[in-house]
This record gives sequence, structure tokens and C-alpha cells, in this order.
Amino acid sequence: ALAGEHANQLARLMRPAYTAESLRPVSDVAEDLLKQPAVRGVVVTDGGYYAGWCSRDRICSESSPDVNLSDIVGPAGRTLRLGMTIDAALDIVASCRESELDHPLVVAESGRVMGVIETRDLIRAAAESCRAIQHRVAPLTGLPGRVRCEQALEDAIADGNAFDAAFIDLRGLADYNAVFGFELGDDLIRQLVDVIGQVVQERSEWKDDDTFLGHLGDDRMLLLIRPGEVDSVARDVIRLFQNRLQSSGISPRAALSGLGVRSATATVAVRFLAVRDVPTHYDGALSFMRTEATLRAMADEEAAVNPEQPGYVVVIDPEPIPGPLRLAA
Repeated sequence: ALAGEHANQLARLMRPAYTAESLRPVSDVAEDLLKQPAVRGVVVTDGGYYAGWCSRDRICSESSPDVNLSDIVGPAGRTLRLGMTIDAALDIVASCRESELDHPLVVAESGRVMGVIETRDLIRAAAESCRAIQHRVAPLTGLPGRVRCEQALEDAIADGNAFDAAFIDLRGLADYNAVFGFELGDDLIRQLVDVIGQVVQERSEWKDDDTFLGHLGDDRMLLLIRPGEVDSVARDVIRLFQNRLQSSGISPRAALSGLGVRSATATVAVRFLAVRDVPTHYDGALSFMRTEATLRAMADEEAAVNPEQPGYVVVIDPEPIPGPLRLAA
């Protein structure tokens, strides 16, 4: 299936090639080109196999019944194959001689010409592919991005099977960034992702389709897991994250005096906001996403009372409750 997808990527860009055998007189080819003003040149073949490229200007300037294409054709450059990805095709373009960039890229299978692809079309397709990947994958973590998170939620809710879901982020990260900078803050986000992945992987009885971990943006992660596991997963994530910080020599506290931020110190803490049995209570991804603000407010109530907790957990069933459920880390 993947090979077919790669083939389609280049096949959509490929155009018919104007080909001519190498022993054909240049004057005959020049006469044909006069009838086809849009053709930039000729893919020269030898017994049906790719032999080189000859530009329209060269053919017209060398037009003579006594001169064959083989006398004026340029060397055969590297070719593309339909099974290549766009990235692989770009690698070939990067290795081409400068003179080769003046003509289309030849697509050939076992030496036989299939068509041509304009370099500008390949570059445009690569740019579109990059934009699409940015929507699907978060660059900082390599996790599925927001679009794929929403799709995973929609699919899981539509499937109808019970599952729990959690928003996971780092409370106090903005203040931490103010002191240590965004680079170290990004390190904390990556540490959090590693920890969540480790906690999930340690549950060896889980299958691949039992979980989904995605990056909603900033430091916010979405975790979908099979039902009845959120309490233990939350405790393990908080415990392991704190252990990871200590073993890495990373301080979760930052002195903030004189920086105009909300408090004199900031403590970075995991905020684990979970909802049990999502499909029973929500009809789609957007209706579920709207609960995040409510859950965060409940966790922040607890943080106001206990500002230096290593983590804050709210789990609802999902009817609202009078106050947050603080689970010991």
C-alpha cells in the first residue's frame, strides 16, 4: 500500500515526454517542434532506452538532415522512478549537475522512458507535503498534531467502545520559561512526553490500539487509553516525571523575583485532567475538547491551596463535582 502511495505521488506530477530515437535527423525533429511550441526539448532514446536530453534551442540551431540527434544529445542524467517518494526525488535533484536543472526530470522504469516531471512541480509538491506534515505532526515532539488528535477522538467516539481520555500539561511552565528560557522549557515538554510514553509502554498487556498520544500544541498532550486506567496512569506519570527531573539535574523550581510574574517562585507540576468513559457522554471531538478549560480550572483550585504539589489530577465521570480530586503522587 505504501509503495502504491509513493508511486501515486510522482505519477500525479508526471507529464508525457516528447521522445525521439537518437538516429533520427535533427532537421526532422526541428520540424516537429515547430508544430509544438510548448515542448521545451526532446528526451532522446536509443532502442527505446533513455539516452539523454536535447533542448529545443539546441535542436533548432543544429537543424540539418546530415546531423542526427546522437551527434548533439547531452549526457543522460539521473532518472526518477515512480516508486520513489518526493523526498527521494528531491535528493536526486540535489545531486544533479547544474546543466541538468535546465530540463525536466525523466521518469524511467528499467531504462524505458515513462514521462517527465518539471522541477518546479516537484518542489511545489514537496512544499505542500511539508505543510501537510506540519498539520499532522508536532515538530517539537514528533507526536501526531492537533488535526490528528481531533480525528483520533472522532474515530474513537464513533467506534462506540468505552475509553478514557486525559489532557496532560505542565502547570507553571510559562513562569519557568521566563527564567530559564524556552529551550529548557522545551526540554521539559520532551521529558513529559518521554515519561507518558514510558508509562504506557510499561503496561505490557496493552495493545497498540489501546492508546493514542498526541500533541495539541504548546505543552498540552492528549492521551486516549482503555477504560479504568486513568488513576494509575496519572500517579505513575507524576511520580516518574519528578524522578526524571531529579536524575537529570533539572530544577522544577524557578526564582522569579523582579520579573513581574505572578509569584516569587514557580513550581513546574504535571496537570493530569481526565474524563472517564468519553463515548457515553460526548458526541464528538469538539464537545469533548470544551471540557479542558473546566478541568484546568478545577486543578488550579487545588494548586491555589497546595502550590508546590508535584502534580494535580482531576478525574470526572464526567458529571461536574464540587471540587477537584487530588490524588497522592
